[in-house]
Amino acid sequence: MPLRRYAAVALMMISADALAQMSKSISGSSDYWYRGISLSSGLPVVQATLNHDFRDGWYAGASGSGARNSNEASVGQLVLFGGNAMRLDATTSLDLGAHMTRLLDAPSLVFTELYAGIVKERYSLRLYYSPRYLGEKKQTTYLDFNMAHPLSSSVYLSLHLGWLESMAVESKRFSNRFDTRLGIGTYIGFWNCQVTYNMVRASEPLTVNAANRVIL
Repeated sequence: MPLRRYAAVALMMISADALAQMSKSISGSSDYWYRGISLSSGLPVVQATLNHDFRDGWYAGASGSGARNSNEASVGQLVLFGGNAMRLDATTSLDLGAHMTRLLDAPSLVFTELYAGIVKERYSLRLYYSPRYLGEKKQTTYLDFNMAHPLSSSVYLSLHLGWLESMAVESKRFSNRFDTRLGIGTYIGFWNCQVTYNMVRASEPLTVNAANRVIL
């Protein structure tokens, strides 16, 4: 199983009022890492997210990002999402929702996913299901685990583990893969600065830009 490694630097500014229903964030990253592959061909991107929380745990929002298509041309990516975070206790929620993702100049690559998971104060575990992942005629599942561990009031360690797998009996030409991301971050005013080290292990050679490299 081929192994790929990356290092990345991300910078995010978060603007949110604890008493408000609307939150927004703007971020910049040296690479757009998504489930073990680069969607920006190793180039920097700017991303923005808008989220609105309704009553009884309902939420909806959208995010936009720069990306690169198969011809290495710069394109935009749009994600629409919504769901319900049902409180189980003071620190635990059951999160159920869906999202739709598309590259703005490639309608054939639009795909939707349903997800369910448990969210706690410092970690989350979700299972995603897509009937047509990234425009392919394949059903997939993605198991997603994220954790943050504080080292001080402003510094933290982060961990991401993910497993993407085709549900088709014949998964030829689809690369099932395991991806992981280790990082350290700090809060400086409104800014959330992170440095991450990313790795992916794939069942088949990846056809996207995935050469070993360090990204700053």
